[in-house]
Amino acid sequence: AVRVEGENGSSLNTWALLDTGSEESFIAKPAADILHLKVKSFESLAVCTLTGESTVRVGKVDLAVLPMEGPEGARIQIKDVKLVENLNVNMSRPKWEHLNDIQFPEVDGEVTLLLGANVPEAHIHEEVRVGRAREPYAVRTLLGWAIMGPLNSNITSQSDKINVNFVKYGSEMLDQQMSQFLGLENIDSISS
Repeated sequence: AVRVEGENGSSLNTWALLDTGSEESFIAKPAADILHLKVKSFESLAVCTLTGESTVRVGKVDLAVLPMEGPEGARIQIKDVKLVENLNVNMSRPKWEHLNDIQFPEVDGEVTLLLGANVPEAHIHEEVRVGRAREPYAVRTLLGWAIMGPLNSNITSQSDKINVNFVKYGSEMLDQQMSQFLGLENIDSISS
């Protein structure tokens, strides 16, 4: 849980998802409305999933995120956070014995902020607590404690439902990006 602040000094305590697989950060519209965030501009964003691709229009807002508890200097200013209708993130909070001594802040509601890889300082692990194989682990970051890994590992009834997310930003096709990244256009000359 984190505190999100708007430029006008309004604040909101909410759940955040640390997602190193996302190149961008996102905020849900209901949270942005509470914070009275000013939309600077709009753009199209390609959203890719296992079943296809669609384009959504997103707004861009600026905000600050800080821990609910801890040093005031831990404030992170984030520009051009993508404003979306909803994040659709499922959250469960079962208890695990190896994490019993960690106090997680109590916040009502759902995940309304996704912090992507464009905010690397939010993802740096200052301390790690691990359990047994296939159990979630906890990491302490600049923003406080976060639970990582399989959150639903002890809930077998939800094994038929998983979340897979992929967002493509820009106009290049994924195959072209991967080819450029891996240098596949030169693979024949390397293997000869």
